[in-house]
Amino acid sequence: GSYQRSQATIAAYDMMDRMRLNRAEATVSGQYQFATFGAAAPGGGSVPKQDVTDWLARLNATLPNGQGTIDCDSNKMCDISVRWRDRFSASTATCELDPTACEVLTISTQIAP
Repeated sequence: GSYQRSQATIAAYDMMDRMRLNRAEATVSGQYQFATFGAAAPGGGSVPKQDVTDWLARLNATLPNGQGTIDCDSNKMCDISVRWRDRFSASTATCELDPTACEVLTISTQIAP
């Protein structure tokens, strides 16, 4: 469990760093916005879209049923959440069917201009 939480933390901070490198896209145009767990990766060849696509693929490969969301508000406060299936859960359902079978880690940060 602690290994999975560590991997989720590393992944969340990785996305945070990517967003800080592309502040304008993250805060002005909202191109990193990805607010639904389990949604299909965004299409397109822009750096933010590729960052999100790569991040989601890595979450899925690193964590069981690994998924992520990114939600930024008008004050440039961003919540980066990682969700994965808890290996100790008695439920065999996916996170979408049984959210109690999953762990969620959320990191909040302000992406300053």
